[in-house]
Amino acid sequence: MSETGVPTRLYIYCPQCDDDTLHEVVSVKGGQKAKGQAVEKNRTADIECKVLCLECEMTSIQTIAISKEIDLNVIISEGANSRASTIRVAEDDILHVEQELLIEDNPVMITGIETPQRRVQRAEAKTIKTLWVKEFEIVTLKISVSRAGRTKNYTMEMDPHNEVAIGDVLRIDEKKLQVDRIKTNKGKLAKEGSSEEAYRIRRAYCKELFDRPRYDRRRHRR
Repeated sequence: MSETGVPTRLYIYCPQCDDDTLHEVVSVKGGQKAKGQAVEKNRTADIECKVLCLECEMTSIQTIAISKEIDLNVIISEGANSRASTIRVAEDDILHVEQELLIEDNPVMITGIETPQRRVQRAEAKTIKTLWVKEFEIVTLKISVSRAGRTKNYTMEMDPHNEVAIGDVLRIDEKKLQVDRIKTNKGKLAKEGSSEEAYRIRRAYCKELFDRPRYDRRRHRR
């Protein structure tokens, strides 16, 4: 996006997906390609755009509100490392923890919001001092497997929105691991069929499944 322009990609509601999904702005009213088309600085404007949902590939006409924009300081967590960046947002945007954003065309999720007074769960953009985010293109699912009093730990990378359910079988290094319990930030899930999206899971507890040896009748004939 330019300093005062229509974003090339943004999260908005998709009627086909019935959810807020990532869209690409194809064109704006008048037929011009949307590549950061300029809007008068410090002015709020409603712009009619043709957008493409990157999930279901449905196109639709939507009105995008372009408000006065500000730059927010952002700390991006990339695995074990972190770095500073900025993001341009509308000053009246309400941002919240676990919200998905695009920074440098990469999907991230907000993990913390710092205002001059304290850390909060949500805040208006113009009141925010620093945003803390993490990469969100893939997440690492932590897995523990216990057997005979010993515990082995594994990891598996997956889409953040993949649902993991009690009873699911995960395959790692030719091992078959059945999910027995799931630990989330809100507690534990143990009921058969209970599920949670991967990014919300702190750890999955599994048991290893073993194939039963095939019975060979010929070897047991007398």
